[in-house]
Amino acid sequence: MQTSNSPTKITLAAFESELQQADLAYKNGDLQHAESLCESILAKAPNFPPALHLAGRIARKGGDIERAIELFSRVVSLDLNANSVRIELGTLLRRTGRIAEAATLFELTVKARPNDPKVLNELGLCYSANRNFEGAESCFRRALAIQPDFAGCEGNLGKVLERAGRPQEAIVSYQHAIEGANRKDLNPPSLHIRLGRALHASDRREEADERFGYAADIAEDTSTLETLANTLADAGEWVKAETVAKRAIALDPKAASPKHLLGRILKQLGRFDEAFAACIEAADLDPTSGAAYLGAASARKFSEADEDLLHEMTKATELKLPLSQRRNIHFALGKVHNDLKNYELAIQHFDSANAIGFEELRLAGRLMDRERSAADTDRIIATFTREFLDRHPKVGSSDEVPVLIVGMIRSGTTLTEQILSSHPEIGGGGELRFWMRTWKSLNLLSRGMLDRAAAAKIYDEYSWTLRDLAPGMARVTDKMPLNYPMLGLVHLVFPRARIIHCRRHPVDTCLSIYASPVSPEFAHDRSAIVFYYQQYLKFMEHWRHVLPKGNFFEVDYEELVANREPVTRAMIEFCGLEWNDACLAHEKNKRAVSTPSVWQVRQPMYSSSAGRWRNYEPWLREFRELLPAQ
Repeated sequence: MQTSNSPTKITLAAFESELQQADLAYKNGDLQHAESLCESILAKAPNFPPALHLAGRIARKGGDIERAIELFSRVVSLDLNANSVRIELGTLLRRTGRIAEAATLFELTVKARPNDPKVLNELGLCYSANRNFEGAESCFRRALAIQPDFAGCEGNLGKVLERAGRPQEAIVSYQHAIEGANRKDLNPPSLHIRLGRALHASDRREEADERFGYAADIAEDTSTLETLANTLADAGEWVKAETVAKRAIALDPKAASPKHLLGRILKQLGRFDEAFAACIEAADLDPTSGAAYLGAASARKFSEADEDLLHEMTKATELKLPLSQRRNIHFALGKVHNDLKNYELAIQHFDSANAIGFEELRLAGRLMDRERSAADTDRIIATFTREFLDRHPKVGSSDEVPVLIVGMIRSGTTLTEQILSSHPEIGGGGELRFWMRTWKSLNLLSRGMLDRAAAAKIYDEYSWTLRDLAPGMARVTDKMPLNYPMLGLVHLVFPRARIIHCRRHPVDTCLSIYASPVSPEFAHDRSAIVFYYQQYLKFMEHWRHVLPKGNFFEVDYEELVANREPVTRAMIEFCGLEWNDACLAHEKNKRAVSTPSVWQVRQPMYSSSAGRWRNYEPWLREFRELLPAQ
């Protein structure tokens, strides 16, 4: 092989003895000696691929992932046929969130090794991370055609089918994966957890509970129990999640992440003092845990008495941290400084957090395609006209149970649901992904019409979901804010469903998005947030004129907090129910809440979030576009 700085060929024999010694030291765990020997070789031959490769493996084993990536990249640049190193490099890039780079490497490797199931599996994982579910599914199915007993790949296929909104197919894949693992005398609880999750998403709750229970019985390590507790929490099984998280902690009391998870669970259950304590314990165990600091910051309001904790959090920003943990610490510090009214420091930390979040999206290839988003908005608006709804076959049901709460995220939807679900006849369904999943699978814009059979299927699935979440309730809320593009479809299937649109001052809304650790593709860039907000305004202006007045009610956050009782009474009347005084005490509502505003909605009504943008007026930048004309 030619080096880049010498025309002479460097042979393995020239450094065979040193390389063998380095490899032996590496295998024996003496990384320092192995690294020293590699450095000796590279001092004489800086571009010798075998030494670069071994040095990269040493760095990876020693935890210096960035160094490993650098060294593997040099090997790949020197030897275009180094497919095995390309695989190692691609795997590291994928695991560190650099998805687009990893996908490019694996695409090249697939061309060289089209029948390697492990490479196809890795490429599928990259596509899945980029939400290219069609490409991921193709890779996983190709890999399984070559190696049918590849249980890990079958599990990955199940996961991508689940994420693509096809839980029934995911169930089949997970079952196949479990059967394949059993044939090898394996019984990984992770597959049972995934199967339980898919069963839960398919509203097969009893079967899901059985799988979760079985996974809990066979789980023997902290990591698996933590995964199970997370899954139970995501499924809304907060009490069960608490029990499993405490088991994980008991197995490894020195592990930080299970304690942080427990803090998250306790926070959703409204036990804020316990949640704060759990997160602080996690941070004490692992000062690099940005997630633990963020959990603590969001569990209560900070005061001058928290100076020591603020100092510890600030020191953590000086540590060498993964991007996600650094982002979390900056969001936490932004929130704390906002509490302390240090607004200039707060916005500096929010800027730092969002710069990292934007970089993570870029590396993952998930930046918003504004042209495509605008085109989608225009197509939906052009399709769901009043004339379209009027001439469409009457396929809808007379069901009055659904109450959809929509709006831009951080616009007061959680508070609205908490108030409504305080009524004894209204169940709180939380943020359901039903309409997003249904919209993708239906492809209504291409078909141009919704037939009775399709409408009946949607009706059956959604009605069953709502009634299972809140049996016996006259109304059940669905508080997925971003359901607003699908309101035309909702009205076709449920023409008597109530739709409550939550509005808030546009700059307050966008600042709140910018200050929150949310992950949509538009969330970490001021101009992208403004663009997305403007698209949302187009949608809501359209629905305001298209949907019947009796189905569509708008509530302003500022009006709700300033005139709580009359606005709340109007919402209850809109829902067609008798008044109940419990709606004026939403802070006593004990139902779990799983949004960033969980602490706020447990407090008595307050108005400090209204007009918050004025505190940040000098630093609004692109958000100024949304200020009303003077």
